[in-house]
Amino acid sequence: MIKTLKISLIALISLFIVSCASVPSKTFLMLDDSKGFAGNISKAPDEKRAPDRIKISDLNDKPNLKLNNSNNQDGFDPFTLPLSLRSLDTGIPLVVNLGKSDETFNYNIREVKAFHPSAIADIKRADSFANLSLEYVQFVSAKDINECLGIDESGFFTLKNCFADLNNKKFETVFQLIPLLSDAVEIRSLVLGGKECISTFFNPNLAPWQRVGILRCELREGFSVDLPKLWAIMPEIREAAVIQPIDEGR
Repeated sequence: MIKTLKISLIALISLFIVSCASVPSKTFLMLDDSKGFAGNISKAPDEKRAPDRIKISDLNDKPNLKLNNSNNQDGFDPFTLPLSLRSLDTGIPLVVNLGKSDETFNYNIREVKAFHPSAIADIKRADSFANLSLEYVQFVSAKDINECLGIDESGFFTLKNCFADLNNKKFETVFQLIPLLSDAVEIRSLVLGGKECISTFFNPNLAPWQRVGILRCELREGFSVDLPKLWAIMPEIREAAVIQPIDEGR
């Protein structure tokens, strides 16, 4: 009796495993009518809302963001608070030139449609994945509102004039944040038809902070994303504060 029960239990477990394995994986983006959200579309974030954005009246708290809000109709600041981008592969923040004394470590994310709405139609025409219902953004330097993180012709990252890049339709400063099931994101670049994502790579001839470029995105349903393409949106990088001053007299 006990032996028969054990066999039946094993058979039930085997059937459960086989049935689970036959269920299609829903671990990533669906590039069809789901508009870029994997899973129950009713639970997808509303990309037209940004409840975490602060009101324009609070701009006095951010003196570096003095902008012309003529295109902004919803009463909110199109910028996020300052943040940094950190690679989950290396742990190194995304920077342009670590050797500069005034290097930009922090950025403000800005929606392109809030800054230059007329550019959206041109961006979509150049985008191979224009069906994704995710916002196009720029990473604005926290030190200069006119400068945005962009990809240079050399393949390395640089700072470019935000408006000029949109005006000349190169879109080297335009990106899209691809949400994943974890807290990490893929950051899709709009160069080369929008098929490339920011990624780290190994090159012993370059300093570790220079080993960042763009590689083919992973946008297929059910496929995991390689670690080099995973990025974390982190709080801004600041100088460490001294909790207790050192008593030089001791």
